[in-house]
Amino acid sequence: MLTKILVFLLFITFPLGQVLRWEFLGGQVVLRPNDLIALILGGLGLFKISGPLKKPLLLWSGAMVLSLVVNIFNYTPTQLLVSASYIMRFILYSGLYFVFKDIKLNKNIFVYICLVIAILGFVQYLFIPDVSFLAQFDWDPHYYRLISTFLDPGFTGAILVLGVILAKNKIIKSFLYLAMAFTYSRTSFLMFLVCYAVIAFYKKSAKIFVVACTVMILTLILLPRTFGDGTKLFRETSTWARIENWQTSLQIFSHSPLFGIGYDSYRYVTKASLSSHAGAGADSSILLVLATTGIIGLLAYLNLLKTIWKLNTNFIFRASFTGIIVASFFNNTLFYPFVMEWLWILLALPF
Repeated sequence: MLTKILVFLLFITFPLGQVLRWEFLGGQVVLRPNDLIALILGGLGLFKISGPLKKPLLLWSGAMVLSLVVNIFNYTPTQLLVSASYIMRFILYSGLYFVFKDIKLNKNIFVYICLVIAILGFVQYLFIPDVSFLAQFDWDPHYYRLISTFLDPGFTGAILVLGVILAKNKIIKSFLYLAMAFTYSRTSFLMFLVCYAVIAFYKKSAKIFVVACTVMILTLILLPRTFGDGTKLFRETSTWARIENWQTSLQIFSHSPLFGIGYDSYRYVTKASLSSHAGAGADSSILLVLATTGIIGLLAYLNLLKTIWKLNTNFIFRASFTGIIVASFFNNTLFYPFVMEWLWILLALPF
């Protein structure tokens, strides 16, 4: 009974995104209602840990802990506590898989969640197109871009693409795609294309990929443009900023290539503002793993990803998983809590 209530609350709170959140230690630790429920559910799931995922999860968890232990004298007790809390968060989120393995869940629940996110996104786009006022709360300012409740077009777009892949109803699928398009997120467009390339491969239908390409090209042509860089798909400012971020990650890795600087200690090395919502991670999940856990951590994490890939052979899951991985080269998608939640639950569901 408790599990059913928590599952209900988990899905109800998902569309709240980043709107309702509690910050501790000057913003270094963030907890959302959805986080809290996911952590409790995940904790229950860890009592059921078994099967092919057990060893890869233990190895990756060990690598995260080891990276922090090796660097224990480089950080203050508070910094170590913050980093350790995010290690615990990842471990607890993985427990969602073991909970949902034993639950019969209608996959349409994800589609309905995305529908709510898309509707809220269009409300924001139409009535609050200029969200530059969010800069005072350390969020990136955007103008005429759909950011919805996640307050970020990149992550909102990624979630919506996952919804498009799952949706069967053509009207809902089109609506979710349109919402994704208005994020003007180049990474989301690429993720969309990759997802449909995988679906086309598994269905042995080149037509699926051609249609996806055609739809995307027409969308890029017809999307309205406003002044400023936000709606320019060939904007250079964010591109160079991302390249600079990648270079920083590689420089950090070069100083500690074997064990890294310690999982989730990235902000302390880069001296990023503690209140920044983007300062805790790199603009690439793989580079973040490499910089914070070193070669040992990267090997353990890639082993975990390989196991996840083998665990669910359904083309919908593999398309979603591949899309997330590709998006993670440009945003820290693999460690975004809402994407992690989606991925672990989807992995557990039979198709």
